[in-house]
Amino acid sequence: MDILFKNDDFVFSYRVGGILIHNEKILLQRPKNDDYAIIGGHVAAMETSMETLKREFEEELHAEIEVDNLLAIGEIYFPWGKRPCHQICLYYNVHLLDDSIPMDGVFHGYDELDHERINLDFCWIPLEEHNITYTDRHIVEDNPTYEELKEWQSRSGLPLKKFFNTSGLLYKNMQLKDKLPNMTEEEQLRLLATDGMLVKRPFVVDGDLVLTGFREAEWKEKLI
Repeated sequence: MDILFKNDDFVFSYRVGGILIHNEKILLQRPKNDDYAIIGGHVAAMETSMETLKREFEEELHAEIEVDNLLAIGEIYFPWGKRPCHQICLYYNVHLLDDSIPMDGVFHGYDELDHERINLDFCWIPLEEHNITYTDRHIVEDNPTYEELKEWQSRSGLPLKKFFNTSGLLYKNMQLKDKLPNMTEEEQLRLLATDGMLVKRPFVVDGDLVLTGFREAEWKEKLI
């Protein structure tokens, strides 16, 4: 059973998506007459999000993947028919373990939602299509320095709390919700620099533009 709850007033959805990049192209799915979407699906009860993601790739693409690091957590609001939907989605980096799918162009598949078959196009989309070039940095392995964080916070004008991964286990285990209000900004910056797991991800720096966390509308407005 999917973790998908509906009543007369709203819908709650818990979903997982996989970010698959190859040769500077990202693989997306596109239902007929709809927008592009990250490949994935609703997490099933008593199934981990990583297990769900592997299953979804097997069902929709007949492809075997390995799930890598958690890239982002999205909290999304959109209409589900005539009702509003509140969706939580986990986004993971993934990579293929086989060569069972085309590595370029468009190919076809299908999904099922509410017992209805939905035909899908799977498309390799160049990241440069919107003139987006980037340098990937794994901030858990190569955590930002105190000097970098101080500079980025100054450029962004954001409150320092926006830089903390408040959903992370390390943040919670350190009880930072209660401790941060009693710390100076200097102390908070030095704490952030000790462990990349404390920093909110994904994290984008482009000149004076600094984005913390993934909010689709904001990214489209400021990056495209």
